[in-house]
Amino acid sequence: MTTNLTGWFWGYDPGGHKGNGVAAICSVDGELQKDKTLIRTKDTAAEVVTWFKDQETPLAVGIDTLTRWSGGSGGWRTADHALRSAYDATNSVMSPNGLMGAMSLNGMFVLRRLRRFYRNLYITETHPKVLHEAMTGKPYKTLLDGSDRWSAADKPMREWTSQEEYLWVNDKVRNWLEPLKLCTSAKEQPLKNPHEVDALISAYAAFQSFSGYKKTGSGWRLNLFCDKDRVELVAELHPAATDAEKKRLTSGEIEETLESPTNPITTEPGEDGPVEYRWPHPRGSDHCPRTRESP
Repeated sequence: MTTNLTGWFWGYDPGGHKGNGVAAICSVDGELQKDKTLIRTKDTAAEVVTWFKDQETPLAVGIDTLTRWSGGSGGWRTADHALRSAYDATNSVMSPNGLMGAMSLNGMFVLRRLRRFYRNLYITETHPKVLHEAMTGKPYKTLLDGSDRWSAADKPMREWTSQEEYLWVNDKVRNWLEPLKLCTSAKEQPLKNPHEVDALISAYAAFQSFSGYKKTGSGWRLNLFCDKDRVELVAELHPAATDAEKKRLTSGEIEETLESPTNPITTEPGEDGPVEYRWPHPRGSDHCPRTRESP
């Protein structure tokens, strides 16, 4: 379906020192351009901001960080409970109060700086590891945790050379990302680490989320920052769940009123662009293509 969705979409995966993945992808009339995928790893959050400022102004950005905060037990939000309930994500969706500092601090640092420079920028929160399962139907396995094997390296991953590890990452990831037109050839644009993979997923989420926000094409329609309670949201994400399962999945503390710490420090007249948490709807047509293998 051709649309007028033309522009750049950014993705950011916050990490610690030398572990900040960034990506930029381009759409022309709603079609992603395979030859316009940019991927990098930056040492610090400040370098991330500088890199983004050197790119063309985007339509949207996807960031793996907490774009809304809860003062409830453990900092839990309805969106977190719903994702944890609907997917095999107990090791991925953790208590917000127990998350690593780089994810929340570097992510919010970059988000606030981008909001300052691009006042109307559309922002969506992302969760690449759980998005992987939502888009492919297969749980995400950290690429370098030794849980899988590359056929050309007949030895444990911990004994791999850096080149073997490099080849495996590109082999596994490209089998999944290629149908999305998010990579050029491995020789021209190597994926060096999971941070870059997650940044690409976040950029893709920005593209689909903005499309859903603008009601163009088959963009993602479900916003996890909606007014639904946990039972309703789990029902949206996990339509096959029985009433008993929904009750079990959604038991526990409920959140307090959410705060959105996404405005610039110095406010100016006018409204900022929206901050959402869009997600592929299980019953809709807004899934990524299923591929023969996923990382």
